[in-house]
This record gives sequence, structure tokens and C-alpha cells, in this order.
Amino acid sequence: MPTPFESDIADQPDALRAFMAEPVPGPLAQVLRRDYGRIVLTGMGSSHYAALPTWRRIVATGRPTWWVDSGQLLDSPELITPDTLLVMTSQSGASGEVVALLDCVSPQALVGVTNDPDSPLGRRSDVVVDLHSGSEATVSTKSYLNTLAAHQLVADIVAGADLV
Repeated sequence: MPTPFESDIADQPDALRAFMAEPVPGPLAQVLRRDYGRIVLTGMGSSHYAALPTWRRIVATGRPTWWVDSGQLLDSPELITPDTLLVMTSQSGASGEVVALLDCVSPQALVGVTNDPDSPLGRRSDVVVDLHSGSEATVSTKSYLNTLAAHQLVADIVAGADLV
């Protein structure tokens, strides 16, 4: 009998297929391809680290981009200016730092990457990238894999790749 953790691992392919089967949110490309004074990628823990390849890819395009942990961003909320695209990642969409940031910053646009579109992050976002990971018994195995896929999508769009 597999443990709940082992079951979550075994369910990763189905969770990724569920994410990939969903259409790209209509306004996502429109929001991500606007001109912004800066782009800030933020999250906590693994949600934050999943955005590291996205940051590297966007920086390589020459766009001013920051990759800042949400806790650090709370210490320097002035990094979010009225011409900022904020890409905020939170599996639950309700982590303490994320919710606190939502209450103290006003970016030009907010893209939320979350497994719960009805969370505070989902409700406040201009566009939600829904992870479609389903529930998880233990650590975020399925949602982490899907977060990597979601960030690949974000990076592709910002970098101007054609979506097939």
C-alpha cells in the first residue's frame, strides 16, 4: 500500500496532463506582453524557487526583472511601482506573506500562479494561471511540478515565443 506521499508522486503525470489540457487564459499573453517599467517575480519557499528559471529567461531578454522572496518584498514594498508587472506564485494562494503583500502593493498588473483561483491571490489577480494540481496529501509534489510548467509558460510568453 503506497503512502500518501508516494500516491502524490504517482499522480504527478496526471496532474501535469490536467494543467497542460487547460487552455492558456485568454488575457494572459495580453497582460504579460505589455511594456512595464519592471517585472517582479515573488513567492515563498518552493513557489519562489520555481520562478528562478523564469527570472533568468526574462533577464536574458533585457527586461528589468527582479526575483524577490515575498518576505523580503514585504520589507521593501516600494520595489513595486505603479508600472510593475507582479507575478506572484503561491500553491495555496493564501500564504501569510502573499496575503500581506496583496494588502500593501499596487502593481500595474498582477498575475497569480496558484492551485486555488478562489484564494486571496486568485481573487486579486488580473489573470490567474491555475495549476490544476488537485489536492495533495503531504508536500506540494504535484503543484510544484505544475508550477514549473506554469512558469515555463509565463517565461515563453514574456520572451515572445509563439504558443502552439
